[in-house]
Amino acid sequence: MQAGVPDWIKRNERYKRACLRGLEDTDGCVYYHKHKTKGFKCFNIGWTLTNHSKKILLFVYNTLFNNGFTPKLKEHSVYLYKETEVVKYFDIIGSHNPHHLDRFKKYRELKSKWRSTQVADEARLESV
Repeated sequence: MQAGVPDWIKRNERYKRACLRGLEDTDGCVYYHKHKTKGFKCFNIGWTLTNHSKKILLFVYNTLFNNGFTPKLKEHSVYLYKETEVVKYFDIIGSHNPHHLDRFKKYRELKSKWRSTQVADEARLESV
């Protein structure tokens, strides 16, 4: 039998968001994603929660979806891939995990520096 979320939590939007925050704080990850797309360097942030209980994963997926997110459900994980949605998650749901909060803050600082480096690189290319 798999663990699930009690019905009294599922019936209350505030409790659902608090439960989601607690699950992410303990079983989740905020990560940096550097990659290339069509030859362009990209630097983004991602959010994931991993759990082997299908009931918990469906709760997480549905709670995110019902709060306006577009989560992706894989075998043992739920993901948010869009930067705007990770930012929205921290605005709406939040976190009490210092590591997640520090990583998110650091991402915003790194992204700002990364953008100015990209602009400088583009300006150098245009002057050639």
